[in-house]
Amino acid sequence: MENFLIFVPTNLFRTYIHIRFLRLFLENPKEKTKHWIQFGSMVFYFLINSIGYILFHNPRVNILTNIIGLFVMSLTFLGNIRKKVLSVCIIYALSMLCDIIVVTSCVGPVVDHSINELLGVMTAMLITVCELLAEKLIYKKKNPSFISPNWMFLLFIPLCSIGMIHLCIINSLADRNFIVLVGVGLLVINIISFFLYSAMERTYLINLENELLIQTSDIYRHQLDIIMKTQDQIRSLQHDMKYHIRALLAMANSGNTEEMISYLEEMEKETENPDQYVDSEIKNWMEI
Repeated sequence: MENFLIFVPTNLFRTYIHIRFLRLFLENPKEKTKHWIQFGSMVFYFLINSIGYILFHNPRVNILTNIIGLFVMSLTFLGNIRKKVLSVCIIYALSMLCDIIVVTSCVGPVVDHSINELLGVMTAMLITVCELLAEKLIYKKKNPSFISPNWMFLLFIPLCSIGMIHLCIINSLADRNFIVLVGVGLLVINIISFFLYSAMERTYLINLENELLIQTSDIYRHQLDIIMKTQDQIRSLQHDMKYHIRALLAMANSGNTEEMISYLEEMEKETENPDQYVDSEIKNWMEI
């Protein structure tokens, strides 16, 4: 019974970590219907792992069910088959490496068979640490501003949990129920902490995106103001040019060539000074 109580939450947590790992390598679909299909693949992964472990207790069967479940989950993502197969191989190889590290660290003491499930808990927590590190490294290269602050503090929870379980095992505590209770309690704490962190991270990213949208909106508003002012200046310039042309036509019709030349020279001087508007007595010329 103790083994079952440890195995079920551990397998659920491992399933969630693996789907997060797949999201690092593959593009997540945006359609809501495919999200439900992805959730169904997670259920399939959990069930095939659980059934294979409970019925057979065979390492080869566990390897096979893990690979099949991972591959089925990868099919719900976008991308070609080669990339999906490579992602599955990388994730499972990393999981096996974490399992080897955990088993090797506890190879000294004689571990009771009923406490072997705690090694699975330690492995799941170590995989969690690897997933967090990989996630932040990949996101840092893509967009450093989208990394939530103080994320490294989350690593202390699984690392401390691994250390506590490891101490309980290597010290060969006599109270087996106490060890199992500690393992289950630490696993629940890690699950809750991880989901709370994920929720806080989503909130942080939403707020950051909103700030970027506000900044972008302010930039567009400023550009629109510049465009409107420029259009007003163009209209004013068109209006002035219209009166300048009428004034020149009036001078030409009156045959006043000297005044026309003087007027044009004055306009040329004014255009050489961009900070000064042309101040001509247009109305006087229009009254001629």
